[in-house]
Amino acid sequence: MIPRTLQGRLALTFGIATFAVAALLGVVVFAQFHTALGTALDDDLSTRFGSLSVFLAQTDVAAVGPTVAPVLPETESFAQVLRPDGKVLTASPRALLSRQVLSKSELRTARDETDTLVRRIPPEEELARLRVGPARLGNARVVIVVGTGLVQSVKAEHRLALVLALGLPMLAILVGIGGWFLAGAVLAPVRSMVADADELAAREPGQRLSISSGGEELAELARRLNHLLDRVESAMVHERAFLDDASHELRTPIAIMRGEVELARMAASDDPNTRDGAVARALDSTLEEVERLDRLAGNLLVLARTRAGGGGAPRRVDLGAVARRATTNAGRAHRIVSGALEIDVTIQVAGGVDGTVVALGDETGLERAIGNLVDNALRHARNRVDVYVSSTEQDAIIEVRDDGPGFSDAILPKVFDRFTTDDASRGTSAPNAGLGLAIVDAIATAHGGRAVAENGPDGTRVWIKLPISTRREP
Repeated sequence: MIPRTLQGRLALTFGIATFAVAALLGVVVFAQFHTALGTALDDDLSTRFGSLSVFLAQTDVAAVGPTVAPVLPETESFAQVLRPDGKVLTASPRALLSRQVLSKSELRTARDETDTLVRRIPPEEELARLRVGPARLGNARVVIVVGTGLVQSVKAEHRLALVLALGLPMLAILVGIGGWFLAGAVLAPVRSMVADADELAAREPGQRLSISSGGEELAELARRLNHLLDRVESAMVHERAFLDDASHELRTPIAIMRGEVELARMAASDDPNTRDGAVARALDSTLEEVERLDRLAGNLLVLARTRAGGGGAPRRVDLGAVARRATTNAGRAHRIVSGALEIDVTIQVAGGVDGTVVALGDETGLERAIGNLVDNALRHARNRVDVYVSSTEQDAIIEVRDDGPGFSDAILPKVFDRFTTDDASRGTSAPNAGLGLAIVDAIATAHGGRAVAENGPDGTRVWIKLPISTRREP
């Protein structure tokens, strides 16, 4: 299985490359050892063969025979002297006096030329290396066979093969481990840059990646990324400034427009001829759209200030009390719009030992976020909306559930994006600019938390998770 990280891949590459090179080197070493061992044995046999040939040439043929003591010394190796017809004249050790080592074909070859053979030797059928060839015993022609056992040589080769089989994989593993640490040291500046990037936030402008000390290439990469961050921050500042300015500029003409429409509506109501006519209905519709436009401008202003970190000074906030107040205000607003609140709204707070859930933050912003969650649930719920405020050891959680139809699969991944609406799936025709949940997400992010939405078996769950304590002090 190929590792997913670059460090793991480099370590695996080091290990595989080392094993391949070491395996090739092991094969070469074993072949050289086998060849050198065979050459050494052949040199020893040639020396013994020459010495025995000289010895026999100076020996009386009458002194050599199986009925007398062998003239050859008892050694770990063995030797045999045969007549051309295959009869054994003498041998060492004595067990070979009655057993011919060579076959008939080998004996015929040995009468005329010297050769090297590998075969098993009686009586124990031990594997041996033989040097055979013609010689003279006095004036008679004989065949000499000298040999040495290969048991120790085979054992030496087996030991070398075992050492190579165990040592080479261990070497590859050690090199792989060393490659892991080496790659980790090389990639440490990259990890530092990644950690710096994780800590960057839009609410903390001016933060940049530290210039890496891992080499000119990484330093150049950090500089280029910082230039990119400069351009991104500049674009974000211009966007926020545009939203802020546009919202401010829109509020005055919208307020004037609302006043003019309200005056016209009052005048139409005082005239019996237009009180219930098309003009009055048109003015009512216009006033409703003007109010919607006013809310949109206000939401854009809140969103711009929230993303710019322009909220109030952080202080300890009782999330349970804030949630109750936001839920009450959202229910009142919904009752005014719909004419009646037919949805059952409940709120539950499960805090610590004192029954409260407290976090550091901007109380006004958190109240707006919770109010937006409740308002969104009220507009889409069928019969019930539940608000839960709870805490863990590290986080405070504000969760709002409704029994509505839920978000569509296409919209769910981007419900917190600006101007994203799902009115068709959620089964409502209420006007919705698609900024409510975007503001919730912006406020949660500004407080070091996050917003999450999901469809459950009984409806929709949207919640905010906030850290109970932050680095900012009240």
